[in-house]
Amino acid sequence: MYSMMLKKNNLKNFKVNLRLVFNKIKKRWGIESNFQVFIIFSVFAFTGASVLLAKNIIYAQLGVSPDWAWYTRLCIWIFIVLPTYYVLLILFGTIFGQKKFFVHFIKKSFNRLRWKKEQN
Repeated sequence: MYSMMLKKNNLKNFKVNLRLVFNKIKKRWGIESNFQVFIIFSVFAFTGASVLLAKNIIYAQLGVSPDWAWYTRLCIWIFIVLPTYYVLLILFGTIFGQKKFFVHFIKKSFNRLRWKKEQN
């Protein structure tokens, strides 16, 4: 009996915490509904899985093998596979009707990577 009450309380706490997390994400990303959060998470998931498949195809076309030095594979990842991720992110974002969000997301990502001049 006690364990059933404990499970119900844990489920209730989980729902409350999930609601708080979703509200924080919605506020930070400037989106309106929980459904948009679900779609955005789905786009990230599809893009991540797709880029892993694309990486294998790209590495096979270039003849990259695990025998290659790690820094060579890293350079290929940075200059070829990473831009593929951003292209797929825009593609899936457009398919799911969230292009505006992902264009803004990618612009923010590039601004974080850009070197900023020191201000005196």
